[in-house]
Amino acid sequence: MLSDLGSSLRQLRREPGFAATVVVLLGAGLGLLLTVTSAVSALLWQPLPYADDDRLVSVRAYARQMGMELGYSDALVEAMRATPGVEALGRYQHSKPLALAGGELSHARLSLPLVQMLGARPLLGRLLDAGDVDAVLLSEPVWRSRFGADPAVVGRELPFDDRPRRVVGVVADPFGFPQRSTASWSLLPDGSRQMIEDDGSVPLTNARVLLRRAPETRVAALQQAIDAIAAQDEELQMLQRFMGLEMQVRPLREQWVADKRPMLMLLAAAAAMLLLLLMTNVAALWLARGLRRSRDLALRAALGAGRRRLLRAFGVELLWLFGAGAVLGLLLVPPGVRGLQWLGVLSAEHPLLPQVDLPTALLALALPALAMLTMLLSQQAWLLRRLPATQLAHAGDGVGPAHGRMRLQRVLVAVQLALAVALLAAGGLLLRSFDRLLSQDIGFRPQSVLALSLDGSNAASQAALVDALGSVPGVLQVSFADAAPFTDHHSVGTTRIAGEEAEIEVRRNEVGAAYFGVLQQPLLRGRGFDDGLHDGVVIDALFAERYFPDRDPLQQSLIEPVEGSDEWRPLPIVGIVAATHQRSLEDGPDQPAVYRLAAAPDGKRFKLLLRSEVAPSALRPALVALIESHGLRLENLISLDQQVRDSVAHRVPLLILLATFAAGGVLLAAVGLFALIAGSVQGRLGEFGLRLALGATPAGIRRLALRGGLAIAMPGLVLGMAAALALGQALSAQLFQVSPWDPATLLVVSAAAVVVTLLACTVPARRAARVDPVVMLRRD
Repeated sequence: MLSDLGSSLRQLRREPGFAATVVVLLGAGLGLLLTVTSAVSALLWQPLPYADDDRLVSVRAYARQMGMELGYSDALVEAMRATPGVEALGRYQHSKPLALAGGELSHARLSLPLVQMLGARPLLGRLLDAGDVDAVLLSEPVWRSRFGADPAVVGRELPFDDRPRRVVGVVADPFGFPQRSTASWSLLPDGSRQMIEDDGSVPLTNARVLLRRAPETRVAALQQAIDAIAAQDEELQMLQRFMGLEMQVRPLREQWVADKRPMLMLLAAAAAMLLLLLMTNVAALWLARGLRRSRDLALRAALGAGRRRLLRAFGVELLWLFGAGAVLGLLLVPPGVRGLQWLGVLSAEHPLLPQVDLPTALLALALPALAMLTMLLSQQAWLLRRLPATQLAHAGDGVGPAHGRMRLQRVLVAVQLALAVALLAAGGLLLRSFDRLLSQDIGFRPQSVLALSLDGSNAASQAALVDALGSVPGVLQVSFADAAPFTDHHSVGTTRIAGEEAEIEVRRNEVGAAYFGVLQQPLLRGRGFDDGLHDGVVIDALFAERYFPDRDPLQQSLIEPVEGSDEWRPLPIVGIVAATHQRSLEDGPDQPAVYRLAAAPDGKRFKLLLRSEVAPSALRPALVALIESHGLRLENLISLDQQVRDSVAHRVPLLILLATFAAGGVLLAAVGLFALIAGSVQGRLGEFGLRLALGATPAGIRRLALRGGLAIAMPGLVLGMAAALALGQALSAQLFQVSPWDPATLLVVSAAAVVVTLLACTVPARRAARVDPVVMLRRD
């Protein structure tokens, strides 16, 4: 064995190009597989760094119509705590960062029961106690990086921006709750009436609940029990009615991976396909090398080397190559993980950072290693059976194994083309779906529209600011709204049609006179609010279609509340505008909307809207100066166009990765096809010379070579189309207004595959046409 190790290494050193190509292909494939496998393992399988992590259950009160989480009343929390099967209940709250000299510390507040449930371990000092009102815990990473691992920091009061806080302990890593990057924690009193924010406010909307279920209690049983509790609460029943409130009970892990699971599974499948494609390229290279060495193999067989001895030598070479490829693959994992984080495939909030542990590495490497050894050693056994000592004189000349060689190479090229076409079709479907998402009509034009949030509730100042904003250079139109689309403000309520008793759940929006002009939301019928009249309401097309299918909406009235009083009065419907998407490009208009004219923005719930021909970065200084001159402060400035694109940003990583895989697969398939066609042409040069001598034209020889190349590629194209149909079905949940068997996409992919095939055949075909018949006939 030691002799084989040395001789195999010397043999590979004599073929550096072959060895380097195989190692790079194997390293790239294994690195991709290890990266994806470690990510899937960390997100889906590895235990979370909390005590009894498999029994921790998150409870969310999610308002579907609003697209946001709501808080909990004391009664609801206590009822959940008393639910059979609940062993413990804790609450936590994301908080604003703590400002300290040298930078901010990300911060969260935990209730005392939650600290105990999670099983946090103090590295220094202690954990929080019930009386720790102004105490703070530090994470181990921030203690080491910001405080130089100084043990004296425990017990010290740190001068945070709001008030001094005493450090009572350092939490041992890994802990990272509710995010891996959380750097500090303070105490959250367990009762909602005692929850006091740093600015003195009492937030009831951003504290979340975490349960620890009993071992014998299933999550589905908890879901049923909590739904039953919510159904008995009259306030929650109203929220369910108006806001689509639903109590979401799910394992804690789902908090980070629920929306990424389909992407990870598709990514793993695409990575496996690309790895298989790389392995077929390695197999083709290995076969070509074995054929080149056929004379050497025949000589060694003639001198007495048995097949077992020769196969062992090949196996040792494989070990060298696979070992070097595995080392390269391991080195590629860290940059691969950073790439997945940059693309957003891996969540920065997840408490576990993907890393290659021994079980993951063994699992990821075992299957491709076994498959490659089986495939390549079977190739060598096939070669050795066709190279007996009696064929020594012809070894390497194409005599004997040529027909079988071509059959093997055709199979490998067919597999490569099939995988490349399937990946290309998947990328094409996702790209077409993404284009459909971005190009659909969403009821308004978000381009060049900015939304401003102000810190300050002086109505007079805000009204004066609206008038002044129109004079800022580059600002075309200005208005305001309390529930503009693709912002974080939403408003729902009920209305009634005059003469009818049934209440209708609607999305309410109080807007300024120029609102529809700023958003360029089409007015379908009637009038808007440009004339400043307050004597009517405007409804959207969804309201008109749903509630006035057979009558004229402009002849109807709605019973609406009178502003500033408890009275209701009928208001005529004066106009109909297009229905708009509210939160995402993926979710169409799901609730009818009613618009009323507001005289001026009143309070922080309103956002100022302006259409500008200037980029936000260039406009911001002038806006800040003008806002501050009115005694207000700019809290946030967002671009509605960017918000619209961000609503589907989670689709981009899979699209980029599949497009990259598809491009690499097509390139590899083209290279393999080129090598096969070139070898086929080389073997038929004598035939082409004879044809030319008998009167064939160079153009006819080129066509003959091209037809031969297409005949070789056709099985791969057919298999690729079949694989593309299957993969499209697997992608159906990710597609928007695109069929998994979209004819246009499959046609384009087929055309692209044929073009690549023709390009791969062109150079060998030209070479065949340039054959000198006299030279070839004389050689034969």
